[in-house]
Amino acid sequence: MFQKGRCSTLKTIGFYQLKGGVGKTASAVNIAYLAAQEGIRTLLWDLDPQGAAAWYLPEVECNSSLSVSDVIKRKKKLSPLIKSSKYEYLDILPADMSLRHADALLDKPKAQDFLSRMISALSEEYRLLVIDCAPSISVLAEQVFETADNLYLPTIPSHLSLNSYEKVLAFFKQQELAKKKVHVFYSMVDRRKKMHCDFLEMPPVKSRRMMESYIPYSAEVEKMGAYRAPLNSFSPSSAAGIAYLELWTEIKAQNKL
Repeated sequence: MFQKGRCSTLKTIGFYQLKGGVGKTASAVNIAYLAAQEGIRTLLWDLDPQGAAAWYLPEVECNSSLSVSDVIKRKKKLSPLIKSSKYEYLDILPADMSLRHADALLDKPKAQDFLSRMISALSEEYRLLVIDCAPSISVLAEQVFETADNLYLPTIPSHLSLNSYEKVLAFFKQQELAKKKVHVFYSMVDRRKKMHCDFLEMPPVKSRRMMESYIPYSAEVEKMGAYRAPLNSFSPSSAAGIAYLELWTEIKAQNKL
């Protein structure tokens, strides 16, 4: 069961992108791990029905008798779903397939404050909540947009990937959400590609709010699947491991952790 301990202030960050295959889940897992390594009591909440974040932490066993949908319908509490990982200060709330029905359940008056209620309850136990979001614009995603302190969008240095980022900004504008909480960072950067280098050296106008840190394309990141572990737990001195540490340093400063 998860480790208890009261924390005065909970910061909530989400990793999100409309386009899949950009390193969203890997980033969420690695940032949650690095936060925990600094003694920050952290919960990684997998809100993607694919369940990839929990898959990277294979020691976490899901209880099939409980589901997030039961919590949304107020039939169950959230705490029994939270599992301890083998890493100190890092717990995980695994995804389950009931999340595919989340929008239908959340589109009701009694569920419109679901995520804010859950975050309020978690604030007694954790200092950082890291949410791995599904790659879609949905009712659940909109609750994340509204409640998260900051939202981080990994973006491959290409026009197609940047277009997905611009669509997210357009949605924030349309819904009158705070665009200042949206931060984009380049991921899977391959310096052998001229376009990637051009994007790094001269970002397109709409991406000039880029974070300074970026994650290089690396076989070491792909090895997370082989080791089923956060990158910095087995290859901290790799180029990607150092890059994730730099990204975490930037995120930590932005959220005053």
